[in-house]
Amino acid sequence: MSLSDEIKKGYRKMSDFKFIDFKPEQHGFTGHLVIPEPQEKTAVIVLSGGEKSLLPGKSVAKQFAKNGYPAMAVPIFGTEGLPDTPDKMPLDPVIKAAQFLQGYDGIDKVVMYGMSMGSIFAILTAAKVPGIAGVISVSGTHVIIEGEIGKNTSGHSLVTYSGQELPYLPYTMKDGVFEGFQKAYKDEENVKKAALPVEDCNCPVLILVSDSDEEWPAEKSAEFIKNRLETSGYKHPYKTVVYKNASHLIGMLPDDFRGKIFTTLAKMFFASMKQHPQECKDAVKASQTEITEFLKSL
Repeated sequence: MSLSDEIKKGYRKMSDFKFIDFKPEQHGFTGHLVIPEPQEKTAVIVLSGGEKSLLPGKSVAKQFAKNGYPAMAVPIFGTEGLPDTPDKMPLDPVIKAAQFLQGYDGIDKVVMYGMSMGSIFAILTAAKVPGIAGVISVSGTHVIIEGEIGKNTSGHSLVTYSGQELPYLPYTMKDGVFEGFQKAYKDEENVKKAALPVEDCNCPVLILVSDSDEEWPAEKSAEFIKNRLETSGYKHPYKTVVYKNASHLIGMLPDDFRGKIFTTLAKMFFASMKQHPQECKDAVKASQTEITEFLKSL
């Protein structure tokens, strides 16, 4: 297949990318921008965890670029100027990155993409930055949660803004992480205080979750967000998709993460990938299609 044929299909080779790194001392945030050639005018901010996570944001950004979309991975912990662990992570650098990309040459629209805890930052940023074109939340939650240090919760919020901790939902890992969230989500008073203001996003919203998410009850979060949007009279399109027997690992997964090594690692940490391998593969493919169709619709 020729390069022109690949481009027509919306898929790029690595050699067709331009890579630009951004540093906090110069720009106020750490970011890794991947620009394909040719490129769409819609860009994506990728929020998927730390700089050295199992699924690095840079790899996800490259996958968006392979589909023609400029994408900037913005780590939320584990790099210069940020906490070493997911605790008291500042929202401010993410906001600066989104505002910077909004004014970048050749880009007309900016979409927030958050995977797992990154979904919290995606929704919060869209709620605070005017003009964000869309929000994609993958395997996310509906609340700001308590931060963690090592294998213990920290007693502090996961997120800070302008130097202040945002209201959060406490949980415990005593009986297991999933069980801790499952119990915490029943705390209606604290859930109300910590709920993400998704109704303030002022843009289309796409929520993708699995009913067998190993990390937290993501399907419950999707239902909560949907109800919050409905009751608020949200005026923009929104959609929730629940994948049956799928894993926490859905969404825009890099090609090189779908091979044998990643599958082996994933099965060690994510039970659904071991119990329902085909459903998990199907969900990854289907969720990526949902994401690209959402971007095309904006």
